[in-house]
Amino acid sequence: MKQNRVGLITLIFITVAVFLGVLKDFNILAVPDNIMMATRWVLALELVVYALMRKNLTTWILVCMVLGVFIGIDYPHVAVALQPLSKGFIKLVKTIVGPILFATLVYGIAGHSDLKQVGRMAWKSMVYFYFATTIALFIGLAAINLSQAGTGVKIENMPHNELPKPVFQSVLLPLSGLTDNLPEIKENNIILDVQSED
Repeated sequence: MKQNRVGLITLIFITVAVFLGVLKDFNILAVPDNIMMATRWVLALELVVYALMRKNLTTWILVCMVLGVFIGIDYPHVAVALQPLSKGFIKLVKTIVGPILFATLVYGIAGHSDLKQVGRMAWKSMVYFYFATTIALFIGLAAINLSQAGTGVKIENMPHNELPKPVFQSVLLPLSGLTDNLPEIKENNIILDVQSED
C-alpha cells in the first residue's frame, strides 16, 4: 500500500513538472526559471524516494538518467566536469558486452544435447530477427512519411562550418581535479586488452 501511494505521488509530480514545462515552452504561461528548477528538484527527490521503495535496478537506472538530465539543465558546469565519468562508464559497458554475449551463446549452445534442436533454434532466431527488423523499417517509414519531419528546415541556414567554443571552459578548471585520478581505459573489449601485450 505504501509503495502504491509513493508511486501515485511520483506520477502526480511528473505530471505537474511536464505540464509546467509544456506551458513554459509554448509560451502559454510565463513560469519563472526558479520555479521550474524547484519543480525539477522536488521531482528528483520524489523519484529517488520511489526508487528506494522499489529496490529495482531498472528503476534506479531510469531515475539516474533523469537526475543526469536535471544536472545538465540546472548545473551545466558540473555536468561538463563529470563527462570523463560518463565516458568511462560507457567504455566499461562496451568492455563487458562482448564477453557476456559470447558466454551466453556458448552456454546456450552447450546446454542443448541435440544439435538439430540448436539448428532449429538458430533458424527461428534468424526468422524472428528479419521479421522484427522489417516491421521496424516499415514503422519508421510510415512515421516519417506521415509526420513529414524536417520539411520546413532550410539546410543553408544550418550551422555547418564550425561548432561554437564551449562556454564552460573557464568553470571546468576548478572541478577537473575530481576525475584526474581515474585510470585511463584503453580498450573497449577484454579480449582485445588481453591480446595487446601492454
